[in-house]
Amino acid sequence: MLVILTVAAVTRLRDPLARPSPHRSSSGAMFRSAFRKEMEMKTIVVGYDETDSSNRALERAAELAQAFDARVIVTSVAPILTGGGRSAGPIDPVDSPDKHREELAHAAEFLSERGVKAEYAPAIGEPADTIVELAENEGADLIVVGTREPGVIQRLLGQSVSQSVARQSRRDVLIVHPDK
Repeated sequence: MLVILTVAAVTRLRDPLARPSPHRSSSGAMFRSAFRKEMEMKTIVVGYDETDSSNRALERAAELAQAFDARVIVTSVAPILTGGGRSAGPIDPVDSPDKHREELAHAAEFLSERGVKAEYAPAIGEPADTIVELAENEGADLIVVGTREPGVIQRLLGQSVSQSVARQSRRDVLIVHPDK
């Protein structure tokens, strides 16, 4: 059975599911109990890079964390350069680990203002691989990432982090699209 719910619907469902009405049948209570267990979400990993879509992904993850009382882990991954010359080094000086630590500080401020406690995991590596590995290591129930709607060329070259995460992960993945 496939159930698709908006964050608002999940929030509305949370309390009725937690306290079944005495007027409902026991089979209904069993269904609600099974549904609640299926919908249980304990850990959410967010891939964050301060783009508009990643800000929306962080906001969506905060809403879900509040609805499910879930643990949030936010990561920002400084990519490793591939095929660069020996003098350049493996880390892009324009997209440095320091820049990603600053991004995580901004994410912390955003989540703190909303009363969401989170952990922060700066990383260096291939972004999609690193996000998936973090989610696996932490036993995440959900990975939340934004997408910039890559063009045809980027898709053909496999440059979409969100698509790579969705393809590689065994975890559920929520891809948040930018505002139109």
